[in-house]
Amino acid sequence: MLALGLFALAIIRRDRHVAVALAASLIGFAVTLARADTLPAVPYVDQILYSSFDVHLGLGLAVLGDVALLLVPAIVGWSRDADNRATYAAFGAAWFAVIMAAAIGKYPTPIVGYGGSAIIGYVLSLLALPKLFGVHAGAAELTSGTTEGLPSNRNLFAALA
Repeated sequence: MLALGLFALAIIRRDRHVAVALAASLIGFAVTLARADTLPAVPYVDQILYSSFDVHLGLGLAVLGDVALLLVPAIVGWSRDADNRATYAAFGAAWFAVIMAAAIGKYPTPIVGYGGSAIIGYVLSLLALPKLFGVHAGAAELTSGTTEGLPSNRNLFAALA
């Protein structure tokens, strides 16, 4: 999750700090891949993307819809806020990595299988996204995509969250 989020950030925003963080995350990812995962899958937690279809087709489709909804803020932000695309790319890449890990290996499905920890993590990463003016803005300002001024390290925070 960390490596893919920082990789997306490094592609969009060329920065020395991002490169150092990416190198450290790739070393950690390589160490993780070198270690064998000997734990068996836990029922009702791991591999829910597959086991939900065993229960009912509608349930399986609901779980797929759930994980697809996790990426909506990144897709909408990418298309509507060109100034902060690096932040939305890091957010989307990080949560896409979690979804792919759940689909490929014996890992919990985000929101459905993790329980409270993934919900808290997702909300924290949503809070790191840039906010559009819209609470007190008019309709013309909402459609123009006006954004707040953000610190330059905001997208690094989104990738690390």
